[in-house]
Amino acid sequence: MNQVYGDQEIGEKQLFRRKEIMAEEKFADGKAMFSPDNSVQVGSTGCWTLCFTLENETLVPGAAIRVSMPHGFSPPQMDNPEASGFVRAESLAISTETGTGEDFDPETGQDRDPGVVLYIERAPLKPGESLRLVYEARASMFAGRAPFQVFVCADGHAHPRRFLPLREAPSILVSGGALHQMEVVAPSVGEAGESLNLRVVMRDAQGNRCAGWAGWFSVTSASEGVQLPVSRRQEDPTGEGVLLPVRLSEGVKGPVRLRVLESETGVEGESNPILVGEPRPFWGDLHACVAEGEPQSVVLDFELPTGLVPTLSQASFHFHRDVRETSSSLSGPGPLHYSLPDAQSDEMLSSHLLEIYSCWGNREHWGARRCDTHPARHPDRTVHAVLSQGIIAGFAAGSNSRFGVGRDARRAETGRGYPAGLTAVYAETPDREAFLTALRERRCYATTGARIVLQAQVSGQGMGQIVEVEANNRSLIGERQISVRVFGTSEISRVEVVRNNVEVCTYRGEGEDVAFQWADRQDLRKISLSRHMGRGAQTCYYYVRVVQADGEMAWSSPVWFVLRG
Repeated sequence: MNQVYGDQEIGEKQLFRRKEIMAEEKFADGKAMFSPDNSVQVGSTGCWTLCFTLENETLVPGAAIRVSMPHGFSPPQMDNPEASGFVRAESLAISTETGTGEDFDPETGQDRDPGVVLYIERAPLKPGESLRLVYEARASMFAGRAPFQVFVCADGHAHPRRFLPLREAPSILVSGGALHQMEVVAPSVGEAGESLNLRVVMRDAQGNRCAGWAGWFSVTSASEGVQLPVSRRQEDPTGEGVLLPVRLSEGVKGPVRLRVLESETGVEGESNPILVGEPRPFWGDLHACVAEGEPQSVVLDFELPTGLVPTLSQASFHFHRDVRETSSSLSGPGPLHYSLPDAQSDEMLSSHLLEIYSCWGNREHWGARRCDTHPARHPDRTVHAVLSQGIIAGFAAGSNSRFGVGRDARRAETGRGYPAGLTAVYAETPDREAFLTALRERRCYATTGARIVLQAQVSGQGMGQIVEVEANNRSLIGERQISVRVFGTSEISRVEVVRNNVEVCTYRGEGEDVAFQWADRQDLRKISLSRHMGRGAQTCYYYVRVVQADGEMAWSSPVWFVLRG
């Protein structure tokens, strides 16, 4: 189970420990580099030569060198020189190996990536001498720096075999393709009489950012009272996006949506809905596997990197995986417990949030839309299975990808067939402690990545609330009023009210915005479920599921009604 700490002292201790670990880590002798070393466009073919050079030590015959290819590059092969992925080496015996699906094993030199093993033959490789591996392949469809991990076993035929990594891994820079789509991001809430910024990120067909782009934008809106920027030439040399200032005049009414057109190519995009003068959801990634040392510019209010060193801007968090440091409190100070759902795990007892969606897919229930693709998942490892045990926890989503956060968490890893999810948090202020407090109190909801604005209450209680119902409270026992407002990023297909894992009300959408109320008049005492914990209490929980016509989804954290005695 993942635990997020807001305590800066804990983060500093972990940073110190990481430095200790790095100081103890052993590296192989030598260095490696590629030629040519210029960048290559996504999906294009190329021929690269990896040059490995010893510096201080000698590799005797029988020593082995393993090169792991990055995800998305052609798997290495030695059978067909005309086919992609062909490898050859100078004066060496080489063999290809495929990944085992596990993390790197220093005893065998195998890891989850396909790779090549090179064995030193006949004569030793001495300091200053080099060997070369030629690799003809198709580059990944996902932009970024692609590292080739190189491991060296000085006595390849000895037992046990021991592979050590080079201190610096050689890499190839993969650049994005041609402009194909546009991401337009705005704050979900603005204030009348004030300005806000649209961030426009240009992307290729695979969603990679287009660095070095230049062109003309025009902005339009169907809402009255929006002061739009004049069309002018814009440049985005880094791929971080272009900021366009927009002012909301006094009296403007939401939701406001803004459409941006790139004049030269005709590519256009629409912003997420902007409400006016309402509580604002802040957007973040609660499971961001960001590569350490490679900070990414993201269009998020916060993220929670799984590495010990945060790589982010506006709010920094630390993940902590030591399950010995736990807290049974579901609110107040202390760690934030964020877990994958598993009805058989005792860790669920102290969960604040469950990961209902990530790049692996939807974990709401078995066979759900965009269902989880992980082969180890089964019906006990779903949100419905956990909730049916009486566990009280909210919903959140993230990327869970080694390739970034938010829209930049691309689907390059085997088995991860979906875009990244996002978590919307109703925090009072945009700072770390406010985010942590709101997440502990489950004032949040999850989406499949679209910035759908979702507001849901049950009898006046907001997301994540726990309502103790006394035996003489006839009004709540006799009726619960569900109020829902949804502002979508495309046409809304349906909005479903789920009670105790069963859809009890479905509202068909008509456009991008939906608002409705529905009363559940069934006797609360007859529909509540017995909990397996909690002093014999019974619970009844409600949450809202949103499904858009484009397949994007959102889930509100449940509201619980607890009856005792």
